[in-house]
Amino acid sequence: MTIRSYLLCPWEGRAVRFNPHPSLPGTVAVATGFGESGTVMVCCPHPTLNQLVQVSITSFPQPVMACSWSPANEDLIASAHNGVGCICILNIRTHETQWSSFRHSSSVTSLEWDVVGRETLVSASVDSTLKLSKPCERIQCTSTLHSFPRSPIRCVTWDPSDTATFASASQDGQLKLWDARVGVHIGVLAENQPDFFCCDWGRESGSNCIATSSENGWIRVWDRRQSGRAVAAWQGHEGRAVHGVRFSPTVPNTVASYSSGSEVCMWSGVTSHARLAATYYMHTERVGGVDMNHDGEFASTASDWKLTTFSYACGGMVMQRPH
Repeated sequence: MTIRSYLLCPWEGRAVRFNPHPSLPGTVAVATGFGESGTVMVCCPHPTLNQLVQVSITSFPQPVMACSWSPANEDLIASAHNGVGCICILNIRTHETQWSSFRHSSSVTSLEWDVVGRETLVSASVDSTLKLSKPCERIQCTSTLHSFPRSPIRCVTWDPSDTATFASASQDGQLKLWDARVGVHIGVLAENQPDFFCCDWGRESGSNCIATSSENGWIRVWDRRQSGRAVAAWQGHEGRAVHGVRFSPTVPNTVASYSSGSEVCMWSGVTSHARLAATYYMHTERVGGVDMNHDGEFASTASDWKLTTFSYACGGMVMQRPH
């Protein structure tokens, strides 16, 4: 498969997610922003040309900071908006906002669906809260979870094998585990770390590993069974702040990372001794988000107005060059 791209101009890419449903292979949603406005744009591969085509766009009066496909409905996307604490559920088939709620008192930084139970959406905010909801049932909020001491929560990620457990990473350097059933945190894997930007749980069923990125340029992997000490740690991106990490769903023990630069790094063996497997230079400006799917495809978006997808894995290994 060759490299496909789509020009988002004038929109800057903030986040990207592949649709997880087999019926829509290669379809991606990208969250964008430009000035005081934003969009959620959906693109899919052209049936005959090596390029992406836009199939849906929804505009908003605020930049869109994050997006996440519903694992239960291939047509629904959750989106998070800067400055207003708003969450929307968009239907790409009807081009309608199916559900919306101003559920946080400040900007929503991250939102993810429970991939096992496929009903619950967790959202994180600068207001130091986590909120659980069931948008497909039009239940606006089932629980509000408070993080103490108060600190902006940067990212959330679900346990791939458990409908109740998820992790959060916050600006004060805490990585916490939460139980969605009772609405309390059940463990602290890390604290007093440099400012966390992102966290991501390993994609394999039964995985105990959570990767984090931080402002001091370090990437760490934590084992939920071992509190207080990372099982692996390394510095990438020439010491620049690492803005995001994402586990591969197809290549074991492999993480993608991106920073304030234009490159994306692929790291192998991340649960013990990480090594740089590949570096991709698909953009000319700061990368906003990356994702990978089960078909070995990689997606990235950046402030250079570009969305790109390509094949990164073959035979269970990372390819040195995108195809």
